[in-house]
Parts: sequence; structure tokens; C-alpha cells
Amino acid sequence: MYLNRMGEIIAKKRKEAGMTQAELAMYIGVSKPAVSKWESGYSLPDISLLPVLASFFDISIDELMGYQPQINEKNMDAIYEKLIKSLSELSADTVFNECRSYIGKYYFCWQLILKMSQFMYDHYTLSSDPQEILKEIIGYTKRIYHQCDNHKITRAAKYLNACCLINLNKFYESQTILEDINESVTNASVLLAFIYNEQGRKNDAKKIISDFIEQNLQLIFSAIPSTCIYANETDSELCIEKYSALLEIFEAEKNYPDHLLRFYYAMSIMYCNEKNKIMALEYLCKFISLLEKTIYCQRKSPLVKKQFSNKMILETAINFTVENKAFSILNDEEQYHEIMNKLKKLLEEYDG
Repeated sequence: MYLNRMGEIIAKKRKEAGMTQAELAMYIGVSKPAVSKWESGYSLPDISLLPVLASFFDISIDELMGYQPQINEKNMDAIYEKLIKSLSELSADTVFNECRSYIGKYYFCWQLILKMSQFMYDHYTLSSDPQEILKEIIGYTKRIYHQCDNHKITRAAKYLNACCLINLNKFYESQTILEDINESVTNASVLLAFIYNEQGRKNDAKKIISDFIEQNLQLIFSAIPSTCIYANETDSELCIEKYSALLEIFEAEKNYPDHLLRFYYAMSIMYCNEKNKIMALEYLCKFISLLEKTIYCQRKSPLVKKQFSNKMILETAINFTVENKAFSILNDEEQYHEIMNKLKKLLEEYDG
């Protein structure tokens, strides 16, 4: 399997060292024809020579053989984008089978398994059996946090596990997990950025602080809808005003459309609960207007990065507006039915 690749690597490393085949043969203790056969792919070095060659070139045996046990992050992102695209062409069940094949192929690549689990969770409502998908994700995430020794990955796996348990109404189990990972946020990244800058590593400093800000913005934005809904009726308007300004400052419509869509949708539910039809319809209109813009931008530029598929957002919106009793107060409103028809039309166009 690695025959030709190993020969290419030996030849490349030998040339980088400025050596002839005869010189390499002399140092390793083999004949020049043996080296020639390795490099041309006609034969492989004896297994006992692998550690000798690896040490000689100062590389690992895996590198010498051209073997990559883990898929890199760039490839993971490409796989995720490919799966997102597949949802517009294939059934969710078919796409989930593809996720399973990646999980089976890279059985111990915890980051990839977490990414595939996250993908399945983001779109589980599109499955023919959503509850079974949630249970499957719980199995994957449990394996991650029981076997992986990377704290960041295990913490994310526990959080995803808790999300699945909540959707299965297993609140006590999810509470136990969430209490275990509910750690206070530290400024370690800020301090590291300071140290990197002092060491002259300005690019490293910039990256770590940018990642820190981005990560915390995502957490804040995901919490905003709940914060507004949980506020007392007298405080809710102040919350909405404050967080609307925050979303505007960070240009959420352009940079975080998925979070802004959730915000608009949650606000429409909140106003329905408060029996305020005018504001409920206003936020539903904002929701569908942004959704149309987002779909248009992504069609115009397929390279636009997105976290969720349009199909998932559309189907979830339609299902929730039908199933959520809060929206029943809008049943007599013509504008509400116009919005629902527009949502259904967008879904039909997206499927088409």
C-alpha cells in the first residue's frame, strides 16, 4: 500500500540531504541497487531497516511510510462542507450513513468523530427517526469522553451528549454532565497572547486572541435568545434592546446569520407568549427576510461558510410554527399565513 510513497519519500529526503544513492547505501549498510529499487518502487526496505532510515532522516516511521493515521483539520472542514451540500441533494438518512462511514474509517480520530456527531445533531430533525439519531450521537460522544485524553475535545463531547439527553427529556442525566463541565471562563488565552507578543510571536498572539474572542462571541450569541425569554416581562424590552445593539455591533447579519435567525425566531415566540401579535409578526418577518437573504448569498457564493443547512432551518421553522402552541394566537392573522406560505415555498425551492 505504501510501496511507491515510501520510495518517493526516501528519494526526496536523500536529495534534500545532498546525497547520492551510493552514499545513502554506504551509511545504511546496503547496496546501491537496493536504494535504487526502493526509490523506483520495485521493492521495500527490510522491516529491520525502517527505524534506521527514520532515524537517519530524523523523521518518524509513519512519515517514512507516508502514513497519516489522523485526518487533518482542513480535510475535516472539507468533509463537513461536502455533507452540508449533500443534504440539498440526498435524504438525511443517506448523508448520515456517510457520516457513519467516516466514523468507522477513522475510528480513533476523536476530533473527526466529534465533528460528525455535531453534524448529525445539527440536522437530526431531518432524519426519519430523530430519537434514534440522538441515541446514536450519545454513544459516539460517550466513547469520546471515556477514551480521549484531550480535555477540549472531551468537554465538547460532554456538552453535545447533554444536548442530546435534553432533547430526549433525560434532564437529570444531562444536568449531571453539565454541572461537571460548568467551569468558569478564564483569561488564559489573553495572558498567552501577552506572552507570545512579548516573545515577538505576533501572529501567534493575534491568532489566539482572535480565536478566544470568536469562541466567546459564539457562546454569547447562542445564549442571547434564552436570556431575553427568561427575563421578567418588565426587563425583556431592555434585554432585547441591549442584545440587538450587540448583534448589530458585531454585524451578525453578515457574520453570524444563524444566531441572528434564532434570535428573531425566539423573539417572535416570546411576543406570542406575551400576546403581542404586532411584535411577534414583526420578528417573524425579520426572520424570513434574513433567511431569504442568507439563502440567496449562499446560492450566489457557495464558498460562504455556514453552520447549518438551509433545509434544516426551514423545516424546523415550519414544524415549530405549526406545533408550538404559542403561535396559535396568530392563526387569525393573514400576515402569519403569508409568512408560512413563504416558508413552505422557500423549502420547495430549496428541495428543487
